[in-house]
Amino acid sequence: MKNPGAGIALVVFLVGAAGFTFFRAGRVEVVRPWPPRQKEADSLSLPAPVAASLALASLAPSTHNTQPWKVRVISKDEVVVLLDETRLLPAVDPDRREAFVSIGAFLENLVRGAGTQGLSAEIELKTEDPAKLEVARVKFEPAAERPDPKELEAILSRNTFRGDLPSTALPGETVQILEGTAPSRWTFFPSGSPEGTWIREALGESNRVQASRNEAMEDLASWIRFSPRKVEHKRDGLTPAGMGLPPFARAFMALFFNEKSVTGQAFREAGIKKAQKQAGSCSGFFVLASPDGSPRSAVQAGRDLEAFWLEATARGVAVQPMSQVLEESPWKDRIASRLGIGGTVQMVLRVGLAPTPPRAVSPRRSLGSFVETP
Repeated sequence: MKNPGAGIALVVFLVGAAGFTFFRAGRVEVVRPWPPRQKEADSLSLPAPVAASLALASLAPSTHNTQPWKVRVISKDEVVVLLDETRLLPAVDPDRREAFVSIGAFLENLVRGAGTQGLSAEIELKTEDPAKLEVARVKFEPAAERPDPKELEAILSRNTFRGDLPSTALPGETVQILEGTAPSRWTFFPSGSPEGTWIREALGESNRVQASRNEAMEDLASWIRFSPRKVEHKRDGLTPAGMGLPPFARAFMALFFNEKSVTGQAFREAGIKKAQKQAGSCSGFFVLASPDGSPRSAVQAGRDLEAFWLEATARGVAVQPMSQVLEESPWKDRIASRLGIGGTVQMVLRVGLAPTPPRAVSPRRSLGSFVETP
């Protein structure tokens, strides 16, 4: 006769092991190059303050968290920032506009991050042609002003909030301060206004159209990291935690989803429903415009975006870019005229009073993976 106690013990062991695996799969994995290790700075022949500035720059937002930047070291106090062609989204960003916006956010973080390290970062823009990879040259010098600890806190805690937001109106003073980060380029539309209603409906419709495009979903699939192991290995892309999913859903997706799941009908429909819910759950929308659609304007838009986002973080305002309306026709061609905005619309942000303090959850690559030395 078999020992029943041994069988029970085996079941308990297996359930416990599975439970541990499930728990680990549902954890929020945050891998970031901060604080930078002295050994890594030395290997790149960089002074510690410059290495720290570049690490902070890499915490900037980017489309699909592709982190499309590359840095080439010229000397201990000068670098070149380039566009990394291996990190583009050909289906949803064929003209590279969003990639240049992402580089602009990187540059803004670089300037502000350098300030927290006692440095001044002087930027000389080089980009005119979207086909050229060199975007800017950056020269570091000792700063005259003392570092602001609140700046560092905002850079480290800034995140994309994809959960439900209250419909509570933003205080008028807060709206004015956020618009003032780039006067005449930011415009706020409350969710209940005619323009806010149009944006909400356009976001839902454009998301549905994008979800029907196989090439767009393939773009997305190549940048989703379902498992903690993939997150640790790649240190980029979209994670279940970054998508705002609860622990149980994160664990389930980590164990049972892969890239093919993203192109399946169930995943597409779930994404459409979530986007519609997000668009209907906020105080309103901030819209950023540029005089034109040139790469230089897109880079400046990225700097404007990060300046806005850091101020919003410090003031307890949650932010989520909603890009489909700028990626799909006919909305991307109509949005400026429909909202009465001149120039080229570069960003649409869903905003609201943050229900919880900001907590960074998206991974970032190590310094050595995007910094090249001679």
